[in-house]
Amino acid sequence: MAKRRDEMSGLELVELAKRRFQGSVDGLELYFETVRQFLPDMISKKPFFEDIYNKAIEYKIKYATVDIDTALKFSDIAKKTAHALAQDYFHYYLLYVEWNRVPEKKFYPPRMKALRVVVDDLQDLADGVIKLLTVSLPPRIGKLVADEIPVLTRDGWKTHGELAVGDYVISPNGTFVPVTYVFPKNYANTRVRFTDGTFIDVHENHEWLVYNRHAQKYCIMETKQMAEDFQDGSEKIRGHRYHYMLPPKNYLIGEYKRLPVEPYTFGAWLGDGRNNNPDICGDKDDVAIVERIIADGYAISWHTTHKDTGVKYYGFKELRKPLQQLGMCHSRKRLPKHIPAEYLTARFDQRLHLLAGLLDTDGCLMRKERRYQFTTAEEQLKEDFISLVSTFGWRCSVQEIEPHTSSSGIRGKHRYWVIGFNPNCYIPCQLERKQLKEFSKQRRIAVSDIEKIEPKQGNCISVEGGVYCVGKRLTPTHNSTLGIFFLTWLMGKYPDLANLMSGHSDTLTKGFYKEVLSILLDEEYLWGDVFPDCKIAATSAEDESICINKQRRFPTLTCRAIEGTLTGAVEVAKLLYVDDIIKDLEEALSPQRLQNKYNAYLNQLKDRKKDGAMELHIGTRWAVTDVIGKLKEQYKDDPTVRFRVVPALNENGESNFDYPYGLGFSTAYYEDMKASIDPAEWNAKYMGDPQPREGLLFPQTELNFYNGVLPDGAPDVTTVCDVAFGGGDSLSSPIIYWYGDVGYVHDWVFNRGAKNITQPLIVAAYHRHKIIKARFEANAGGDVYADNIREQLKKIGDRPYIYSKRADTKMGKMARIQRDAPDIKKMLYFRNDKKRGKEYDAAMNELTRYTITASKQHDDAPDSLSMAVDEHLNGISELMVVDRPC
Repeated sequence: MAKRRDEMSGLELVELAKRRFQGSVDGLELYFETVRQFLPDMISKKPFFEDIYNKAIEYKIKYATVDIDTALKFSDIAKKTAHALAQDYFHYYLLYVEWNRVPEKKFYPPRMKALRVVVDDLQDLADGVIKLLTVSLPPRIGKLVADEIPVLTRDGWKTHGELAVGDYVISPNGTFVPVTYVFPKNYANTRVRFTDGTFIDVHENHEWLVYNRHAQKYCIMETKQMAEDFQDGSEKIRGHRYHYMLPPKNYLIGEYKRLPVEPYTFGAWLGDGRNNNPDICGDKDDVAIVERIIADGYAISWHTTHKDTGVKYYGFKELRKPLQQLGMCHSRKRLPKHIPAEYLTARFDQRLHLLAGLLDTDGCLMRKERRYQFTTAEEQLKEDFISLVSTFGWRCSVQEIEPHTSSSGIRGKHRYWVIGFNPNCYIPCQLERKQLKEFSKQRRIAVSDIEKIEPKQGNCISVEGGVYCVGKRLTPTHNSTLGIFFLTWLMGKYPDLANLMSGHSDTLTKGFYKEVLSILLDEEYLWGDVFPDCKIAATSAEDESICINKQRRFPTLTCRAIEGTLTGAVEVAKLLYVDDIIKDLEEALSPQRLQNKYNAYLNQLKDRKKDGAMELHIGTRWAVTDVIGKLKEQYKDDPTVRFRVVPALNENGESNFDYPYGLGFSTAYYEDMKASIDPAEWNAKYMGDPQPREGLLFPQTELNFYNGVLPDGAPDVTTVCDVAFGGGDSLSSPIIYWYGDVGYVHDWVFNRGAKNITQPLIVAAYHRHKIIKARFEANAGGDVYADNIREQLKKIGDRPYIYSKRADTKMGKMARIQRDAPDIKKMLYFRNDKKRGKEYDAAMNELTRYTITASKQHDDAPDSLSMAVDEHLNGISELMVVDRPC
C-alpha cells in the first residue's frame, strides 16, 4: 500500500518530485522547492541541487531556438539553484557571481573545462581536505600592438616589433618597467583613435585600462568590447559624449644623465638656433636667455645685430662639438633638429629645463588660458616636442598652419605646427612673460573611434605590472583570475578571518587589490547576492586592505609585496595566497636570488600564518628550486598537500586552453611558442615542469640534430632495449640507423606500460624499421622479454639477431652513462622535426634533464643510449646471413 504524502520522509518526497519532473518548468520548480524545504542541510541537498542545475541547463539549451520564454524560465531555475549552492561550493559561486555578464565577458564558464580540476582542488583546500595547494599554469596571453608603433624605452625609441625581454618601457606611474616576455607575431586588425588626434593599431582582443563611464570606475576592457558602445550620440551635437577614458599618466621620473649639451641651452638652440651654427637669435629684450646659456658654461664667442630687423645673434664657444655628437649643427650639411631619446628619458628636472629653453625661444604663453603654445617648422622636432610634453603626462593639441611672421619679425616660408598644452607644474622659463604659476586641471583623453583596418603584423608583450605606454604620446595600454575569485568567496564565507595575498612586486599586489574590490563593488558581479550579510566596512588603497563588516586590526584581506613591510602589519588566519612570487627568468637563473626569495617566503609570509591556516600558491614555474619546487621536495609524501599542474598541451599534444568566443590559446599557438623558445623555458613556463640548469649531462645545446630526413646510403639498423614492466620506469628502445660510426636515432619506443602494452609496440617498430640486431638488457626478466619478442617477430616472418646481455655490475649506472656521454654527444643525431612522435619527445625530455647532481631521477633514456653506443663500439661488429644446415 502506497504511503500518503504526509507519511513520507524528506528524502522520499524529493525522490517523488524528481520522478514527476518529466521535462516541465513547473515540475522542475517543484523539485527545487521540495529539496529546499524538506532536506535538512546543504550536504544532503547538494546532489539533488546539482541534478536540478544540470537539468535546467539541458532544457534551457533545448528550448533556446524554439521557445525563448520557456528557455528563460529554465535559466531562472538554474540561476536560483546556483545561488543556493554558491556559498558552500566554489564551482557554483563562480557560475553565479558572473551570471549577469554577457557570455564572452565571463571568466569561468568559457574556461571551465580546463579549470574545473583546479576549482575542485580549491574546494578541497577550503574544506580542509588538503592544507596546501600549488597550481602551475602557463602564462596568459599578452595583447597585440602593431610592430610599427613607437615605444620609448630606457635606451631610446624602438618600434613595438623590436621590443625584447630585458627592455624597459614606461608605465603610467612614471617608472620604467621591464618587458618580461615577447610573444610570437600575429596581426593587428583594429585602429583605436583618441580625442587628442592620435591612433594606435592593435588586435581586436587587445586590452586597455580605461575609466568606464557606464560603471563609473576603472576596468580592463578589450578593444572589441569598447567598439560596441564607445560613444553616445553624434560628435559636435549636444548630448554627445565618449564612454571610455584613458587613465591619467604620471610624469616620467626618468634618470639623471650627463648630457652632451646642458638641457636649457639645448632647448634654446633647438628653438632659435641656426641649423648649421652654434648660435641663437632673438629679441634685444630677451637677454635673460643669453645670460642663462652663459650660466650653463657656454661663453659668447661673437654677437651681432641684424641691420633691418634689429634681431640679435649670439655665437657660443664649446657648443658646436657636443651638438654634433647629437647629430646636428654640421656646417656643410643640414640635418633636421630633433630631441634625442636620452633627453626624453632624463630626470624630471632636466627635461623641465629643456622644455623651458624651447618655450623661451619658440613658445608663447596664453596666461588666461593657462596654456603654452610652441611653434616649429621642423617636422621631427614637432614629433619630439609632443613626446617631451607627454613625458610629463600632459595632453597636447596640434595644429598645422600656414606660414606667418614670427614675433622676431622673420617671415616664414614653410608650413608650421603649433603644439598647445596646459601644464600642471611650474616650468623654469627665464623670460618673465613666459612664467606660469597657476595651472589647469588636466583634461582626460577618450577613445573617440574604433575601426577595422587591413591586418598588419604585430605582436604581444608582457610587462611587469601589466600596463605600459606606447606611441609618441605615451598612451597607456594593458597586457599583461581564478585566485582573485577564490579570495572573494572566502572573504564572504569567513569575513572575520584575515587573509594575505603576496607576490613579487607592489605593482602586482596593487592590481590584485583593485580587482578584488571590483568584484565586491561592481553591480555586474553578484557577490552581494551570495553574501547579503556582508558589507565593506573599510578599504585602504595605501595599505591595499579590505575589511568586511567591521574595521579590525588585521583586515579581511591585505595585499602586500613579499619585499614589503609585513611584520606586525598582517596575520593569516584563513588563507595565505602567494601569486607569482618569482619575478622573471633572470631571477630564476640566479641560485642566490632564488634562495633569498625562499627565505623571504619563510620569514615574511609563512611566518605570518596562524595554526590551521591554509596556503595556496599559483604561478608560473621557472626553476626546479623555486618556491614551489622546494615545497614539493618538503611535502612530497604528505597526503594533505597537493601539487596541481595544468600544462599548455595535453598528452595528445592538444591545447588545454582553447576556449570559446575566440578566447584562450589554440594548439597551433602553443606549437609555435614551443618552436620559438628555449626547450627548458618551454617545459618550465608552459608545461609546469622545470628542469635542472646545473649539472646537465646532455644539454640541448650539446646534442646533434637532424630534420628527420636520413642520408643516402645503406645503413645498419640496430637497437637496444632497456626493459621495464611499468611501475614508473620506462621501457626504452632507441632505433638507430648507423652510417659507419654516425648513428641517426630515427625512432624511439619509450613507454611506461606493462608488457602487454610495450611488446606490441616493440614488435611493430622492429618490423617497420627492418631491425637487423637488437640487444636486450637481461637484468630483471629482460632475457625472457627478449625471447617473447623474438618469437612474435618470427611469426610475422622477421628474423633479426636478438640477444640479451646483463649490465656490467662492476660499474654503476651513473658511471656508465657518464663514461659514454661524450660518445653519445659525438656519434648520435636526434630528430627535431614535428613528426618524431610523443614517445620520442618524452625520451628527449628525460635525456636533456638528466643531471649528475640529482640523486633520484629517471634515467631510462640516457641508459639505453649508453647501451647503444657500447653495443656499436664493443658488441658484435658484423653479422653474416647463412643458410641453416639440414
